[in-house]
Amino acid sequence: MNSAMNTNSRSIESKNELRILAANMRNEIVSPVDIQAGARIIQHILSMPECSGPTSEGAVIGLYYPIRMEVNLISQIGLLRARGFQVALPRVNGDEIVFSIVQEGDALTNGVFGIREPQQKAPQTPIEELRAVCVPGLAFGLDGARLGYGKGFYDRSLRTLSEERRPVLLGIGYDFQKMDAIPQEAHDEIMDYIVTPSGAVKCSPYDSV
Repeated sequence: MNSAMNTNSRSIESKNELRILAANMRNEIVSPVDIQAGARIIQHILSMPECSGPTSEGAVIGLYYPIRMEVNLISQIGLLRARGFQVALPRVNGDEIVFSIVQEGDALTNGVFGIREPQQKAPQTPIEELRAVCVPGLAFGLDGARLGYGKGFYDRSLRTLSEERRPVLLGIGYDFQKMDAIPQEAHDEIMDYIVTPSGAVKCSPYDSV
């Protein structure tokens, strides 16, 4: 399952239809493929100009706790720390998500959807202070469009940030989750890169006509 999702966006009647297709394909993944993919993706991230060099010392990268065979980046948290990064994880806070830096040994708790997240007492780190945010998804368009689970937490949390204060957004997935384009709405946040085991692709948003 190394090729991109072979789906013409014009044949997709709705985002929900594409979600079902993408979820079914990802359900075929078995461990340790998720961990192996995470290891390769972290290496690609560490090679990106935005996440390399002396200015990376102490920088904060937002990860996510994987569910349903999402790419597992958490397994590489030790490598990120060894390279001088701090790591933050998201927590659902009302209709948005907030991030908290997690240190080795910090206890996590089950969140609203059963996803492991920092405890409520953990100090929050403003999203604009993160160097990059790794964003999971079901599918990604090469124009930077992302198909999430339909809850909109990332979109609501990021849309209020100005371009100058916005962290680098990294859409994280397997190679088969890449598409030429996916259905998109005005409120959808655009990824800066799509990062899969085969490499990082800088997104090129299509001009509207």
